[in-house]
Amino acid sequence: MRPIAETFYTIEPFIPSAREGTLGPVSVTVYKSGNISAASSVEITTVMSSKINAATISTDLQAQTSNVSFAAGQASAVVNFHFINDAEPEQFEMFLVGFVPGQNINIGTPSQAELGIIDDDCK
Repeated sequence: MRPIAETFYTIEPFIPSAREGTLGPVSVTVYKSGNISAASSVEITTVMSSKINAATISTDLQAQTSNVSFAAGQASAVVNFHFINDAEPEQFEMFLVGFVPGQNINIGTPSQAELGIIDDDCK
């Protein structure tokens, strides 16, 4: 059980996948738990997946970093991520969204969200 006096941040998929032609968005929810009485902010960013069907940053999606601000008492926030529509027939591709390293925050589990791009090009 997490101490109530401390603040923890976690991240989960909200809209886990979308068709390439719609350009997204796919979304994550960032949760703040424990002591949520003070306003705060965290940064999240796109991360390359190590899976065989990994989306490629700059080909399938732009590198995106978002500052997520929480008002005092706010426990969650949704952040959208968009991707690039290409004409290349591809398999379902995955990428991750996680916390920017080096922040002075307590990160809980899950600390990354896996999101997907559904290809819409003919094979």
